[in-house]
Formats: sequence, C-alpha cells, structure tokens
Amino acid sequence: MSDDLDRLKFQRIGEKSIRLDLPPPDEEPELVQKGLLDLFRAWVAQLPQERRSMPRHKTRPFQVWLGWKKNGDTFVANTARLVDVSRGGAQLLVVDPPRERSRVWVCLGKPTPSDCLEATVLEVRKARQKVCTVRLAFREPCPHAFFEAAVCTLSPSDARRASLYETGGDEGIEIV
Repeated sequence: MSDDLDRLKFQRIGEKSIRLDLPPPDEEPELVQKGLLDLFRAWVAQLPQERRSMPRHKTRPFQVWLGWKKNGDTFVANTARLVDVSRGGAQLLVVDPPRERSRVWVCLGKPTPSDCLEATVLEVRKARQKVCTVRLAFREPCPHAFFEAAVCTLSPSDARRASLYETGGDEGIEIV
C-alpha cells in the first residue's frame, strides 16, 4: 500500500488538486512499459498463422463446369472461372451460384464423370454485379491430373498422360 502512495503525487492548481501518477517500477513486465505504438508494432511483426493445411495456387484464366442438383432431381451445370485451387479445395467465379453447404461437382473440359471432383460449397459471396465468388472444399484430395491441368493450363487429357508417364504407367499410351 505504501508503494502506491509513494508513486502518487499531488499538485495544486488554484482551488483544484490534480493527482499525477508516477510510472510503475522497473519490475513490471516489459510490455506494460511500452507505449501503444510499440505494442502495435510488436503485434504487426508477429508472423500470421496459416489457416489452410494446403496452400492455394493461382490458376491461369481457366473455365470449368460447376454442376449441382437444384430443386430435387434437376441437375444444373454452369460454366465457371477457376480462380485458385489447392489439394483440398478451390475458389470459382460463377454467375448463377449454388447454395452454401450444397454438394457440387467441378469438371474440367467437357463434363464427363472421370473428369469431375465432388465438393461442398463453403461460402458464396457477391463479387461484382452478377458474379459471385464460390469457395469449395473437395470431398477427397484433388487428383494430380486435375491439379496440374488447372495450375499449368494443360488440357485434362494432356495432364493425365503426363501423370501416367511420370509414374511409369504409360503402357498403351503413346505420347506424341
């Protein structure tokens, strides 16, 4: 208690008395002694924590098909622009987006079942005028051929051939 009284200083100005507190003793933690600007600099200097377990990769302007079931059994397929992709998900630009938490299929090139990935819509956000940003989470890790086609802008068949050639599974496929 006497420590607190030692730090207090009173100054009289006219009829009023003003209390001035002295700075805390040196035993206080270092952060308490720093000013607001120093605390802000320390906060900014901290490395941000990556929230994704798999990094996103930007894609070249790449058109894909996005399909989903609407109103029961009606299947809708729209063109979409692939913005970025990771092994766990993707971000697309779509004019007529599906609802959040719905099951969708993303297809490269012509929509054939072998070129499609099943995903869940995480978020739909209006980007500009009629275009929406759609964030997807793939149900299974993105296959190498799909990922390579999207990032390296190969056609899906070229990416499949390159994958087979790299893994030694090129029997019966002639690469020209």
